[in-house]
Amino acid sequence: MATESELQAESEEIGASLLTMIDGVERVQDDGTSSRAVLVNAESGDRERNPERWWQWNATVVLAPEAAITPQEAGQQMVDLLVAEGWTAGETVEHETGGGTELRRSTDAGSWYVDIGYTRREPPAPQNLSITLVSPHTTKD
Repeated sequence: MATESELQAESEEIGASLLTMIDGVERVQDDGTSSRAVLVNAESGDRERNPERWWQWNATVVLAPEAAITPQEAGQQMVDLLVAEGWTAGETVEHETGGGTELRRSTDAGSWYVDIGYTRREPPAPQNLSITLVSPHTTKD
């Protein structure tokens, strides 16, 4: 079982590699990222009684309306990168206002999960891309 700090490091490394896919693509604002441990059973809120948790990394990217690629294209590049690295992509969901793809990968540490989603908005509205990455569970610090 991996430690929390190992899961944090790997989560942040995977997240950074995804954002690297769109280096140079014009943004409306700086990317918003967050990274934190999440209790599996958040009801108790007590790590001593419920030590199981995972590491979650999130990013929100707001592409400029005139960006060279759409959020959908950026998301697909990220999906393609993860699939090339051994992740399994679920069905891409498309709807009127956006869409996304869920991906999973099993490792010795457990099961990893990524959700890459985007919104579809008419320019001049900013174009949003979101990434959520969830590590396997751990009880080790």
